Amino acid sequence: MPDFMKMIQQAQQMQGRLQQMQDDLEKITLTASSGGGTTPRGDSHTITEAEIAAATQLNVYDLVNAERPRWLQAPGSQGSFPISAYMNDSRLGSPSALRSISLTDLKSIRYYEASAAQQKFNQPNTGPVIQVVTQ
Repeated sequence: MPDFMKMIQQAQQMQGRLQQMQDDLEKITLTASSGGGTTPRGDSHTITEAEIAAATQLNVYDLVNAERPRWLQAPGSQGSFPISAYMNDSRLGSPSALRSISLTDLKSIRYYEASAAQQKFNQPNTGPVIQVVTQ
């Protein structure tokens, strides 16, 4: 019986160490995903209100270029449609239109792949969309 009790005690100690390691790993993951800063990136398709508030850029285009530059890259396949910019549900035009939008009163900035953009905005033949969502 004493060996059995010793094994249970060792298993409980190992479980405690494992929990501590998981907690440490979570802290490391949050720090790494934020680039060492204070605002972790949770979603590669969204720039959150917290990220916007922490930004030093003056307009949406510059923020997107700094934080999610891939969003501004033209789709690679032939026959694909160009990237569009939207303010809420209204089309603004090309991503360069984002240069005229300041970061005040924004809730989020969202990127939609072409297929998701076609569904979201009910527009066939639509390429990717960068959507600015206001308060």
